[in-house]
Amino acid sequence: MSANPTEDIRLVPQVESPPRWLSRQEQYALRREVQAAVQLAERKTDVARFRARRDAACIALMLNAGLRVEEVSLLRLDDLELNARSGKVVVRKGKRGKYREVPLNAEVRKALRAYLEVRPETDEPRLFLSQTGQPLGTRAIQRTVERLAHRAGLEGVTPHVLRHTFGKNLVDAGVSLDRVATLMGHSSLDTTAIYTRPGEQDLAQAVEKISWEEQEK
Repeated sequence: MSANPTEDIRLVPQVESPPRWLSRQEQYALRREVQAAVQLAERKTDVARFRARRDAACIALMLNAGLRVEEVSLLRLDDLELNARSGKVVVRKGKRGKYREVPLNAEVRKALRAYLEVRPETDEPRLFLSQTGQPLGTRAIQRTVERLAHRAGLEGVTPHVLRHTFGKNLVDAGVSLDRVATLMGHSSLDTTAIYTRPGEQDLAQAVEKISWEEQEK
């Protein structure tokens, strides 16, 4: 074409959308499904019990410690430290090879202890194993998240959505951005600041606060 027909068109500014994270209701639904899967497996075979507890521990590390799926897959037994009232996990090679240590809350510690009780004794140093005793790959973890989320009635849930949920929960709880950045392994606070942007549910809750219908009830 000899001329650009869009040359005089002005671009419309658009507010950048925040990443996908799970609402409180969605988190509850996923946790409930994970717990149900573990309880059901306890009445079945040893293999079923091993798989359910392993999957619960993987999801707990992403949802409550913010680990990336690759970081979960690469964890070794000696990267884990569990004490009576505390614990931490060492991420030796995070994004861009960064090292960090992440404290583990009671929910993660409980899930990991339950998994370690049924983890086979083997010379394999990786923490998470497949049913054949081989290291658990990232694709297997992704499928686990998708499967359990689907059973909970949730779609489009990935390991990174769980990581984003961890970041959003910290910000909503009033944790400072520098601490959130350290926990998540971010190099810049600009990256962490995405969790301060209101999501769709945040905006819906905001307008509901001024609803006369709600006040009259």
